[in-house]
Amino acid sequence: MIFRLFRNIVPFFAVFILMCASSPSAKTEPGAFAETSPSAPDMSAGDHAMGAAASIERSQAEIISPKKDSKKDNKDFLVDPENYTTDGGIYHKKYRSTLIDIANLIKKNSMDIGRQSVGFYYDRNTNERDKLYVGIDIIIDNPTGADYGTRAKSAIYNNLEPVMESVNAHRELFKEKQIVGMVIGFKWKDGGKGEQINIWINESDADRYKDNKMTFNEIVQRSFLTNGQGRIIILR
Repeated sequence: MIFRLFRNIVPFFAVFILMCASSPSAKTEPGAFAETSPSAPDMSAGDHAMGAAASIERSQAEIISPKKDSKKDNKDFLVDPENYTTDGGIYHKKYRSTLIDIANLIKKNSMDIGRQSVGFYYDRNTNERDKLYVGIDIIIDNPTGADYGTRAKSAIYNNLEPVMESVNAHRELFKEKQIVGMVIGFKWKDGGKGEQINIWINESDADRYKDNKMTFNEIVQRSFLTNGQGRIIILR
């Protein structure tokens, strides 16, 4: 697996918040950002530097260590199938071993996976429950940056590529008509306050990227981003 990191990150940019839904989350199937999340949200107190509240729904401690690779730990990082409200449950059962392999590929990059986050999600903003995304949460160290926008961009540019490539290693998932892409969430603590950024990537863009027909910058620019409250954000 090629691990291409983009280090020339623009140090300052503005984050514009677009209110697209009043729901507390946009990742909406079981798991980290789900309406039927297996664990209650741990909402952060107050707003981040740019004025929009952030949240993290599991504590930094609730992660799967990359050192734990045994099958007995699989239940810790997979979504609980009982929590699905869409056909995600069907695909979860069908592709359970594939989801486990994706998680193992990510853990080989010494990355920490959010508890019960690997599964299938839909976007509450559009409420298209028949369009599912392969989803996973990654717990990361606090990204460098004086404000949320800088930290969010740093989180994506420094961590997205190996996760995206781990999902892309299993293109068979996207042969299913209802599975239209992947959603990858990054969570961290800033001064004890939980923050997160989610990137929703279309399957066609992921395929073009895998075939070197799209650059990393292009795929980030073409994907849409949501914060911990499900609000779409634009990074400049």
